[in-house]
Amino acid sequence: MATGSSAAQYIAGGLLKLHWIPKHVRGRGLLASQDAMPRYFLNLTNGIRTVVDADGVQLEDEEAMRLEALDMVVDLRKEGHITQADWSGWRVIVHDENGCECFEAKF
Repeated sequence: MATGSSAAQYIAGGLLKLHWIPKHVRGRGLLASQDAMPRYFLNLTNGIRTVVDADGVQLEDEEAMRLEALDMVVDLRKEGHITQADWSGWRVIVHDENGCECFEAKF
């Protein structure tokens, strides 16, 4: 991953912390109704490095979670063309609040 990526920040030990703002939240405050929505964690890995989504994001349902994960992949690939980041071999793995894997998508 290229240094200076807006999507992730390097942390000692090879872990990366994700700073991802879901599209439905960008440009507005969090809604009070989100408290009842499930929280999902969109982690990235290439098998060697891991980008950990420590905060997660509350989304309406599993369909919204899948769309958000796919949006993340598309956005990071677009950013890679600008930052020269090589996302080949990476994938997003989504876990729910209980740590169960819900979805995976390859870049």
